[in-house]
Amino acid sequence: MNAGLGKILSPERVLLGADDLSALMPQHLLVDAQGLLLGAGPTTRKILPGNARFLHDAFVITRPITAAPIAELLSELVESSDRIELRLTADAKVRLRGQVVRLADDMFLLDLGFGMTLPEAVRRLKLDEGDFAASSLAMEFLFLHEANHGILRELSLFNTRLNDARSEAEDRAYTDPLTGLRNRRGLELALDMALHATRGSEEARGFGGFAVAQVDLDHFKAVNDLYGHAAGDDVLRHVARVLGEAIRDGDVAARTGGDEFVLILHGATNHRALRKLGQRIISEIRKPIESGPNLCHVAASIGLTISSNYDDPIAEQLLADADMALYESKRAGRGKVTILTGSLPPATPLRPVTK
Repeated sequence: MNAGLGKILSPERVLLGADDLSALMPQHLLVDAQGLLLGAGPTTRKILPGNARFLHDAFVITRPITAAPIAELLSELVESSDRIELRLTADAKVRLRGQVVRLADDMFLLDLGFGMTLPEAVRRLKLDEGDFAASSLAMEFLFLHEANHGILRELSLFNTRLNDARSEAEDRAYTDPLTGLRNRRGLELALDMALHATRGSEEARGFGGFAVAQVDLDHFKAVNDLYGHAAGDDVLRHVARVLGEAIRDGDVAARTGGDEFVLILHGATNHRALRKLGQRIISEIRKPIESGPNLCHVAASIGLTISSNYDDPIAEQLLADADMALYESKRAGRGKVTILTGSLPPATPLRPVTK
């Protein structure tokens, strides 16, 4: 039975009109033995130059590479069943490939497809569903490709939003909500990073030096008692602005308690420059602060220590020593800058010196 069907369904010759051939093979070319273009499918006609008469007017044969006459080349491809590969002369990125079939001694049919990605061909040549054979799966593959790209785009957007949300959550976790400065956790992270930069070679330690400054407000309790906590919040926000404007990009300002602030000043190891910075901060904080109808007045005391004073600086000692310098400022009359000096082992507190 199968043998009978084979005889019925496999005639030696089938006659097709030009329209039928175009419907079945919209990307075909008909050429004679000299390469003269005798016909083309509707999709192929879209990319053929208007003045093309011969195959070589429109295409460069990129495979097989041979100097043989076109008739010999096409005959060899028919015999070997190897593919022919073409590149559009007018646009080198448009590539076609396919099989060659002999229709008569001097006529060949090139059944072509794209030798480039389908999405690129559709986009570059402005093709649509009507440019492919009804039985072709090309559009289904294209739809799947576009759907896949759509899903990947959505996943990318989702991941971006997720990363943004994670970064925002991390920022909130390390940020003081009232002032916008780092909170204690944010300070600890920044201090660990600064200490990491000081470890290693002597050269790395020299470039990684930094100062830690404790800043504490004077007379802040009086503002709260006299004008209320809303005024106190206005004062804290004012101080945060002063500190933010005083430091450089890469430095860190943190609020660690009610009226307590800490600065990490990278590369700041010069006493004169640190003293000048501290005095400028104190001067700005002293300026009257508007809070509703009231003018609030506070001052500040500052204590500093420098990482290069230590053989092996640790966060706890830096903060404790800067705090020791701060209280030396308060003891000396408030509104002062004290810089701790000396170089002792990490476990040994340094003696404060008022500069």
